[in-house]
Amino acid sequence: MVLPLVECGVDVRRIDSFHPGGKMHYHIFGMDYIIEAFDLFHDVPNCGYKIQLPNGERVLYVTDTGTLEGVSAPAYELYLIEANYRETELKERMAQKLAAGEMAYEGRVEATHLSKEQADAFLMANAGPKSCFAYLHGHQERAEITEEQE
Repeated sequence: MVLPLVECGVDVRRIDSFHPGGKMHYHIFGMDYIIEAFDLFHDVPNCGYKIQLPNGERVLYVTDTGTLEGVSAPAYELYLIEANYRETELKERMAQKLAAGEMAYEGRVEATHLSKEQADAFLMANAGPKSCFAYLHGHQERAEITEEQE
């Protein structure tokens, strides 16, 4: 995995490679950071990150995953969490496309991305009174490109 980065000109001393279940400790400008990777569930290998900042605050970063089953992050200070679609909107889009004879990629999305409802349920189960969050990787329908726009 490192070779493509080196071929693009990234200095090998600036590349850290670790696998889910591993932790990296960084000492930067006299401060300590800890980053832990964990498996996520997508259609390609992917991981999420638990990050501990020098002041002890914790950040959870998760995107491109179909579930957060088995992930625990109680009372983190910040959750950066995917909320790709709303479940009812996804089902409506899928039904419209199928009725029009179009391919509906939305069936794949349901298995590989978190809905806003799943993100909210995770936040309700984990967030504490001082926790903050930001939704990531939200879906937006692309407008059809007309010949005039090309």
